[in-house]
Amino acid sequence: MKKQLLLGAALLSLALLTACNSGNNNNKPKESSVSTAKSVLKKSASDLKTLLNASPKADMNQKLDSTIIPNYIGMTLDQANTIKDSLKDATFIQSLGNTIYRKDLPENTILAQSVEPGTKGHGQWVTFITSTQYENQATTTIDNAHF
Repeated sequence: MKKQLLLGAALLSLALLTACNSGNNNNKPKESSVSTAKSVLKKSASDLKTLLNASPKADMNQKLDSTIIPNYIGMTLDQANTIKDSLKDATFIQSLGNTIYRKDLPENTILAQSVEPGTKGHGQWVTFITSTQYENQATTTIDNAHF
């Protein structure tokens, strides 16, 4: 019970901190050189559908900084977790969102992320839309996916 209360208090504090910092200019996204990694939050539903239908390529040679959101698109969840673990003082939180049936991709390939790569982390939640090779494990379809 104490752990649940502490976790709830920590999440509430994080949400308040994020809300308070949302007006500063440190959260402005940088330009991304990878077109498939552009923030899908700025795109229409048809653009998200195009992104989710693409065959993403992971950028495993990107420069990493614990205060900046990396480009996870094209990586598997295991690769993303390895990168996050290597960023010991990371200032962002990863979470799993929708899962889309894509038999042409490795299991748990990240198709989209909710925060544009290059954005300052500062307590942001980065939600992933991933692939599954098992149709019965998909949580939604490409047409209905969202963060």
